[in-house]
Amino acid sequence: MHTIFEKLIQAVVEEPEADVQLALCQALEEGFTNGGPGCLSDDKVKETIEAMKTVTVEVIDRHQKRSKAQDDEDFDDEEAENQEQEADRDDELLDQITTTLAALTKTHKQVMANLFPDLIFPFFCCKMVESPTPSHRRVGICILDEVLENLEELGQNFVPQVVRLLVNSCGDPSPEVRQAAVFGLGVCAQYGGGQFSQIAMDIAATIELMIAAPDARSEENVYATDNAVSALGKVIEFQIPDGEERNRLVGIFLSYLPVRGDQEEGIQVHGRLCSLLESKHALIMSAPETWFPHILRVFAVVFGTPAVNEEVTQRMKGILTEWQQSNPAISEGAFAALSPEDQASITALMQT
Repeated sequence: MHTIFEKLIQAVVEEPEADVQLALCQALEEGFTNGGPGCLSDDKVKETIEAMKTVTVEVIDRHQKRSKAQDDEDFDDEEAENQEQEADRDDELLDQITTTLAALTKTHKQVMANLFPDLIFPFFCCKMVESPTPSHRRVGICILDEVLENLEELGQNFVPQVVRLLVNSCGDPSPEVRQAAVFGLGVCAQYGGGQFSQIAMDIAATIELMIAAPDARSEENVYATDNAVSALGKVIEFQIPDGEERNRLVGIFLSYLPVRGDQEEGIQVHGRLCSLLESKHALIMSAPETWFPHILRVFAVVFGTPAVNEEVTQRMKGILTEWQQSNPAISEGAFAALSPEDQASITALMQT
C-alpha cells in the first residue's frame, strides 16, 4: 500500500497533463478513504500536501498565462473558447485537490493538525484568499473549511487566526466566496469550543448582516445566505447560552426559514429546527400562536423536497403529532390558515 501511495504522489507532481493529474488526485482520495486512519506515514502526509501545493501553483500559473494571452492582438473567439475549457478543467482540478485534502485530514487528523499552521494555512488559505481570481479565493476558503471540519476539536487552537480570515471573506464581492466563508464560521462555532465562545457574539453579528442584506434571497446570493442561516444555527446551538440574546438569535433563525436554495444545508437547518422544537425552546413555546403557523408552513414547503431527508421528515411528523395533542386549537387554526397546496403537503406528511 505504501509503495502505491508513493508512486501516486510522485506521479501527481511529475504529470504534465491536468486531466491526468485530476485522475491521480481522485485515486489518492479513494486510496486514503479505503486505506483508513494512518494509512500514510507522517512524511508521506507532508509529501502529499506538498504535491497538492505544486499542482495548485501550476493551476495558478496557467491562469496567469491565459490572462496575459488575452492581451495578444491575435487572441480570437476560438482561443477564448479553448481558454474557457481549460479554466473549467483547472477549476475541477482545484475542487478535487480540496476533496483529496479533506480525505487526507479525515484519516490523518493529528499529523494534519501539526502541519496546519506552517504548511497548510499559509499557502492554501492565506495566499489563495489573496488571489484576484474569485474561484481561487473560493477554493482557498473551501480547503480551510474541509480541513477544519475534519480536524474537529483538534483545530480549536487555530480558531483565532482562521476566524479573522473568514470574517473578512464574508464581505467578498463573490457570492461563492461568501458562501464558503460563512460555512467556515459555522464549522468554527461547532468545533471551536472556548476559543470561539469569546468572539461568538461578534461572529453572530457578522452573520446577521449577511442574512439581513436587502438582496439576501436573490438568485445570486441565496446559497450564501442559506449557509449563513446554517452557520447561525450552529452558533446558537454550540456557543450561545440560554437567555435573551439566544432568544433573539433564534427568532432571526426561525424567521428566515425555509431554506430553499442550498438543499444540502437545508437538511442541517431543518434538522436544527426540529431540535429547537423537540426541546420546546422558550421563544417558541412563549408565543405558539405566532410561531406554530410559520413553522407549519415551513414543514409544508420542505416536505418531499431534497431540503429534508427521511430522518428529518419523521421528526417533523412526530412534532406535528405532539402539537395536535398538546395544542389542538392552535394547530387546527394554523392548518386552516394554510393554502390548499400547503394543507395537502401537511396531510401527506402525516400519512408517511
